Amino acid sequence: MSRVTCFVDVILPLAVPNLYTYRVPYDWNNSIAVGTRVIVQFGRSKLYSALVRRIHQNPPKQYAAKYIDSILDETPIVNEKQFELWEWMSQYYMCNIGDVMVAALPGGLRLASETKVVLNPAFTSKSKDDRELPLLSDKEVLIIDALEIRNVLSLQDISEIIEQKTVYPLIKSMIEKGVVFILEELKEKFKPKIESYVCFTASADDEDNLKNIFDALERKAPKQLDTVMAYINLSKRYSKERIEVKKSDVFKMVDGAEAALKSLVKKDIFEIYEREVGRLANYKSENKISSLNEVQQDVLESIKKQFGADTKTDSLIEATSLLNANTLSIIPAEGRGEVKDVVLLHGVTSSGKTEIYVKLIEEAIAKGKQV
Repeated sequence: MSRVTCFVDVILPLAVPNLYTYRVPYDWNNSIAVGTRVIVQFGRSKLYSALVRRIHQNPPKQYAAKYIDSILDETPIVNEKQFELWEWMSQYYMCNIGDVMVAALPGGLRLASETKVVLNPAFTSKSKDDRELPLLSDKEVLIIDALEIRNVLSLQDISEIIEQKTVYPLIKSMIEKGVVFILEELKEKFKPKIESYVCFTASADDEDNLKNIFDALERKAPKQLDTVMAYINLSKRYSKERIEVKKSDVFKMVDGAEAALKSLVKKDIFEIYEREVGRLANYKSENKISSLNEVQQDVLESIKKQFGADTKTDSLIEATSLLNANTLSIIPAEGRGEVKDVVLLHGVTSSGKTEIYVKLIEEAIAKGKQV
């Protein structure tokens, strides 16, 4: 039986236009699979975790293929459907497939020489006796000790510390054990929106105490009294359902409320707390599609009628719908020998096309279909 030499075409997490071919060591022929990550050298000294896209037996003609350094995964982490989607995205958005890979894969799956590693806070919060050190190798313990001193290490730093060229499988193991995290340089690019809220303290919330507070403020601190009254109005204190009050809303109602609020906090009348608020919290209410007008409804029914036409007949179901504020007309696409389930909707700017799209999308989703 002849010895088979396998090669792999890999996707690198870089903005390069092509796949690159590497040679598979003979002993790994049965371990390699499409969709798994392999460590490869690209350039003189840089190492990257690349994705295997194809396996074949054809060596590259332009250069001598380097051997892959190691295999990171026992089973594929990307399937064929996902690869097809990546390739479509690469063509549609005119970018390199390596760019798509970088966007699609979590940071922990994209290892490179420059990758930064930090200790997992959940691991460092444990005492040394509770860290289950017997489950860690000597080299992993050495890396932990180094991270406790330096906080952040690159894979190149780790390679030098443990005097080992390939550290990717080791770091992968430590990630899976929950010991370390990959530090993403862009992890702070999105910052959650934090709002400051105002509320009465427990003592001030009592009605009897609140009456005494009113009397005291009315005599000595009218601006503080205005601030308290603004809070009561905003919180709807005496209605069935109270609501939280943002500090910024109080400032909008009362000029100069900043100093007054600080004084009220010192007097243990108010307390300020912060919490994260969703940026899309009001999406549904603010972006709800209103009901269609008469022209839009006619267009919608016309589109649905054409979509539902009998494709076994010669009736044409492709048409152009001209939509503006006053006119609706259907122009048949004559002379087409092929029947298609396509309707072209044409309308001037702000004529209401989007509302029609949304209605069609809602109906498709309600039927369990995809859009």
